Amino acid sequence: MDFNAIFKDVVVPVLISGLSAMLAYFLKNGVDFLKTKVKESMHFRGADVVSDSVFQAAAELGDEFQKSLADGKITSEEKEKIKDLAKKLAKDKLLHLSGFYKKELDKWIDEQLKIGLAKLLARTL
Repeated sequence: MDFNAIFKDVVVPVLISGLSAMLAYFLKNGVDFLKTKVKESMHFRGADVVSDSVFQAAAELGDEFQKSLADGKITSEEKEKIKDLAKKLAKDKLLHLSGFYKKELDKWIDEQLKIGLAKLLARTL
């Protein structure tokens, strides 16, 4: 047998089977990796929407709320008022955000609002 025949009959089939196994492995793990990245991206997009809703709520509440923030003291009533408005705005936006889904949306929004309100109060106080 010559080298070309051995290469064609033995080496090429082994290379093809090895490469196809590696390709299948990378495709399987690549799909899982991409799914994870898409979920992560959607989480951050949703968190940005909630954060924007907090600042939009603060702007909609107007000068009276801005003054209460400026004096460095915010009552629990004022905090609940902005939280309720921000939650309503965020939920409306998140329901229309393409590809975004959370099983317990209200609970997730509440968690994100705590973070967003803390940032708002830290910037203004």
